[in-house]
Order: sequence, then structure tokens, then C-alpha cells
Amino acid sequence: MRAGAFCRIHSATNLGESDGSAPVLGDGVYIGPGAVLYGGISVGRGSVVGANAVVGKDIPENSLAVGAPASVRPIGGAYGRSMPTHIIRALFEYENARNQGRCHSSGSNK
Repeated sequence: MRAGAFCRIHSATNLGESDGSAPVLGDGVYIGPGAVLYGGISVGRGSVVGANAVVGKDIPENSLAVGAPASVRPIGGAYGRSMPTHIIRALFEYENARNQGRCHSSGSNK
């Protein structure tokens, strides 16, 4: 499992390997309590996985995944709904530094 910058992962969350691959989380991803993510999936930047969701497929950037199995729908500006203000501010500063070449992390989901 690999997580990007400023991810928020709650308790009782399971991030598991399947067929030798584990989930990759983009920057600013929020994982709600009790969620299960498994296999070689990627969760796009700014996405939200709801409490007790079961995710076995890729989630695009700025999306909401809820249910078991999870259904996915786009949401605009997920950061504002899932992160405290100080984290949002730090994430934007991080992204600006990365875009200006001052940060070594690619923030990639690959």
C-alpha cells in the first residue's frame, strides 16, 4: 500500500493485498472508518471513501465511493468536505511547491 501526501485514514480500515497488489492512494484522499480497500486499485487525488465502503475497483480523482460494493460518483472539491482547514491549506501549499519543482514527490498514483 502506498499513500500520497496528506491522506486521512480512519480507524478500523483495512487496506489489503490481492494477487500480489495493494491499493495506492493519491494526495488528499480520505478513508472513512471501517472501509475496506483491496487489490491493485488506485484511489485518485481528493477522493473520499465512505465509512464501511468496500472498494475493489479504481476510484477517479475527486470522487465519492460509498456502499458495499462501493458505487462511485464524482464530487467537486472533495477536500472541502473531508479535511480540516489546516490540512487543506497545507495540501495546496504542497501542490504549489510540487508544480514549481520545489518538491521531490511526484504525487503519482502509479
